[in-house]
Amino acid sequence: MSDQRTLPRRIRTLAIFLASLSDHAIMSLALGLAAAARLAAVAAVSNFQSVTGFENEKIALNLLSGHGYSMEHFSGLEPSAFMYPLYSFFLAAHFLVFGHHWAPVEVTQSLIGSLGAVLIFHLGRRLFDRMTGVVAAVIYALYPVYVYWSTQGQALEIEVVLLMALVLCWHKGMDRGGGSWAGISGFLLGLGSLSKTLYLALLPSFIIWTLATGRLRMRRAFYFYAIALSAALLTIAPWTIRNALVFHRFIPVTANSGFNLWLGNNPEATGSLYTKDGRHIASTISPELAARVRSAGDNASRDDIFKQEARRFIRENPGTFLRLIPRRLFALWYFEPYAASRFRLLRSASYLLLLPFALAGMALARGRIREHCIFYLMYATITAIYAAYFGQARFRFVVEWSLILFGAFAVSRLIRMAGIMGPPSGVEPR
Repeated sequence: MSDQRTLPRRIRTLAIFLASLSDHAIMSLALGLAAAARLAAVAAVSNFQSVTGFENEKIALNLLSGHGYSMEHFSGLEPSAFMYPLYSFFLAAHFLVFGHHWAPVEVTQSLIGSLGAVLIFHLGRRLFDRMTGVVAAVIYALYPVYVYWSTQGQALEIEVVLLMALVLCWHKGMDRGGGSWAGISGFLLGLGSLSKTLYLALLPSFIIWTLATGRLRMRRAFYFYAIALSAALLTIAPWTIRNALVFHRFIPVTANSGFNLWLGNNPEATGSLYTKDGRHIASTISPELAARVRSAGDNASRDDIFKQEARRFIRENPGTFLRLIPRRLFALWYFEPYAASRFRLLRSASYLLLLPFALAGMALARGRIREHCIFYLMYATITAIYAAYFGQARFRFVVEWSLILFGAFAVSRLIRMAGIMGPPSGVEPR
């Protein structure tokens, strides 16, 4: 009985202590906690000799070797638009300064990812209430998926922080209608697009969010959109121009959509990136198709062949395409069933623990649907995109921090309902 009484008392003491801290103190603690967790993971995993950056790493090394932005893809070394450039140049910069070593890369990724704890605190405070921001910052700092991904040779930590910053700056811009916030938002949108086309696909979601909140009058809203879109296009433009000069066609960022469509729509497709026996789908390409691809002139032409093959498969097998959709969404919104993965139990357990709180938070926040519709629009966008391609949990990870926000809101309401503390100053419970 004494233990049962002690736990609520400790929770109450912790909640009151956190609520008494200034915003700067909260952000400093969250930032420190997030950095400590990620750097501890880097030290514990110690995969510096085994981690790989896949195609991005090869391109980075080719850049440093004087071969330009190039890679081997069904051919010899050639100029490429297959991979998003942001992470390739990120790796190249690290390898240039520190040599071909992964420890500095993982440390930098850890520090970048830690900034998300500060951003999610601000988002929670602005879109929900202060206690939600506090709880969200603590959860994000220790959330296993984001902590572990600091040790991987992929751009997830960068992409998550960019998307958080974009939502926060766009919201500030809606409040103030200033051209500077629109410009910053557009820059973040463009920078994110250089790492994942999803950012460009999310632009309609941000426009709808602005209209739904009604914060900006129509004329002011169009002014905001014009500046944001111009800034985004200017950020992407150098890479688009490079692609036009190299491939003599309009390629905004990458030429890989055909290949990705084929990965999800071919005779061996499972809905995820792997066959049932754990092989990568790319390893199942037929000799005939491989020969056609190798004979194509460049990266863009090869991608066209994959796109044609994928579309042909969909036309000839519409039933299979439809049956694969639930499997793709299962892999997207849960985990890939056939992929080998370290710490699968920890990742699954943390997600399954978060999900009911997130759903409860959505229900509790239903009266603020206009304010929060950006998150539902993001969920709808990635669901629509990957339903036609293939699913992977890492595509969900880019927006999973928003589930942490909803879950934190549910926890903050439970804290107040339990009488541990009252509503934050200036915020009335709904």
